[in-house]
Amino acid sequence: MARLSHHAYTGLKDFKKTFKKDWKNIKMFSHGGTECYVLTCPKNYIVLFRGTEPTSWEDIKADVQFRRKQGIHRGFKSALDDVWISLIADYNKNANGKQLVVTGHSLGAALATLYSARINDPNSVCYTFGSPRTGTKKAVNKMLFTAYRFRNNNDIVTKVPPEFFGFTHKSDKTTYFDVDGKLKEGYNRWYMIKQWFKGTGRGILKGKVDGFSDHSMGGYYELCKRKRFIKQEN
Repeated sequence: MARLSHHAYTGLKDFKKTFKKDWKNIKMFSHGGTECYVLTCPKNYIVLFRGTEPTSWEDIKADVQFRRKQGIHRGFKSALDDVWISLIADYNKNANGKQLVVTGHSLGAALATLYSARINDPNSVCYTFGSPRTGTKKAVNKMLFTAYRFRNNNDIVTKVPPEFFGFTHKSDKTTYFDVDGKLKEGYNRWYMIKQWFKGTGRGILKGKVDGFSDHSMGGYYELCKRKRFIKQEN
């Protein structure tokens, strides 16, 4: 799924060119700034949301907002609403008997989570890369699909909206890449504090803001290739 999410930023023409051998049926739904690809084959129905790659605090202003509607981030809900009628019509027409797989990066990851929640098929799976928090614990606990969440070290977007406003992640398994690109499971808060200092220090030496550079989908893509996630999913 990292490969799909990475190439979602290239535009429909290049996206189709890249995946024409793997997927014969590729379509895009776009409205109000929300872009979504749907790929179908005999076994799978894949929904891919294009995200954003922020480079400053201004770019993540919408993610930081903490207004909720029925326990869900209002801005993310509104973005999904922009394309929902078209998406659900296509799902009802073409997804019957297929495995539903949903994915996305950044804002696209949030939309992938909410799309999965609306369908709420316990047999579906959702892969997110650099996802912001999407809803309250009560709302997330009602989500029946299986969620695989990927986080790269100090990725700033994964920390918004803040937990103290009641937001949390939907994650059945979290894959965390540390400051050296190594996989880590079962980490605690003290470990994360040390990782923050290491990553921030290296970012300063390179003249970069670590939290933003760690959010790049290109970075996630390279890490997943290195750890053979790409090979496993193809």
